[in-house]
Amino acid sequence: MIKKLLYIPIIAICCSCSKSSDTEKYRNKSDHIIFVKEKINEINFQEVLISQYARLYLINDYLLIADGRSLDKLIHIFDKKSFRYIAGVADRGQGPGDIANIGFVGVNESDNTFYVNDHGKQKIFGYRLDSVLANPLYMPEVKMTMNEKQFPSKYQFINDTLLMGVTIVPAGNSGFDHATAKINMNTGEIIPILNKHPKVTRKRISFAASPEHGIYVECYNYHDLMTIYDLNGNLKYNLYGRKWNDKTTNRFGYYEKVLFCKDKIVALYSDAKNRYSDAENSSPTQFLIFNTDGDYIQTLETEFSILDFCYDMDNHRIIMHLNDEIQFACLYLAGLVE
Repeated sequence: MIKKLLYIPIIAICCSCSKSSDTEKYRNKSDHIIFVKEKINEINFQEVLISQYARLYLINDYLLIADGRSLDKLIHIFDKKSFRYIAGVADRGQGPGDIANIGFVGVNESDNTFYVNDHGKQKIFGYRLDSVLANPLYMPEVKMTMNEKQFPSKYQFINDTLLMGVTIVPAGNSGFDHATAKINMNTGEIIPILNKHPKVTRKRISFAASPEHGIYVECYNYHDLMTIYDLNGNLKYNLYGRKWNDKTTNRFGYYEKVLFCKDKIVALYSDAKNRYSDAENSSPTQFLIFNTDGDYIQTLETEFSILDFCYDMDNHRIIMHLNDEIQFACLYLAGLVE
């Protein structure tokens, strides 16, 4: 169970106010655009039907597709090399071992275990992958009980016990904010890092951390803003895009998801006008590539509407879920992102 919820911020909010040239960066141009549509390879998952609400995760040799609209198994497991279907797990339902309302799936590759947020039962369940594959009747264990108002939403493992990720925290009388936090999976202790840009009133972010480089990245879902911190929450850079403003519902330049690909930051980004999709299908089509100091390198323009993606380090490729003429695809990054 969650034993503590600490509201003491690690870093004061004022750290983001700095206008020092050492921390404030401006991406005034994104003119190094590489069109990669012809390099994208379709993936056909013929064994199962998967909805547009599915999300992608990788754990060692396997690709997990979590689909909250599935009628039976909520997680489909595939061989990540061949994309061959292996098994399904996590039955929809209210019974023992069932998932009532699936949320985020966290992955601990070193322990070969994945964790499933169930927002119906307010639990985080743990699944040992080798046991799941060996036993069709496998029952997950309850790893954490979530508080209804303050809980981890998306996260990644820094080591076997420490997580970092996005938590939901109360804001005002009835609202909420995103806050990056450190989370102890064994004790349930959550320590929010209450950094927030002074001109942002509603914080909605995507998150990625790199223990190797000692940093984490927040990409704003309603602002053309990326922030980079060290793992203790000390601000390194505010990176403002061309369409940065302080409006709370800016959808004219925003980030959808961010990941580390080796020593690069790869962020899914939507520009003001999506030339490659209609008004009802306006998902991002671009990957912006940065170095770990937040310096812009290039843009990969896919010309496909992207719903989600994950990075396969072993094969140096991006696997994508699309809302387009094809549903799943991969893009090999050799020769594009080195």
